Amino acid sequence: MSCITPVNVGSALVVAGLGVCLVPALTVLAADHARKAVRLDEINLESRRIVAMVPSQYLRIAPYSGFQQALQDAGKSIRLPRVEPMPPFISGIASKPLLVPVAPERDR
Repeated sequence: MSCITPVNVGSALVVAGLGVCLVPALTVLAADHARKAVRLDEINLESRRIVAMVPSQYLRIAPYSGFQQALQDAGKSIRLPRVEPMPPFISGIASKPLLVPVAPERDR
């Protein structure tokens, strides 16, 4: 079964040569076709962490504890794809503020 998400659509457009998109490197790993056809570039955003939130009373119950351990093991063993340095078209705007303050018009 296939699921359409903004990440799927964005990476498909990039694979087709129709633009750029911002997706986590981990999602590119999952899509084999994208991994071969897409160049990953560094951006000036912090890395995101994946968090599993489970009520403490469930941590000792077999399905939950096993699943949490499997997630931790997978996280330790995964190797993200190579990421290239930040390209000029991003670094050129990365130092500029995203929002530019506009002076209010004075009453005349």
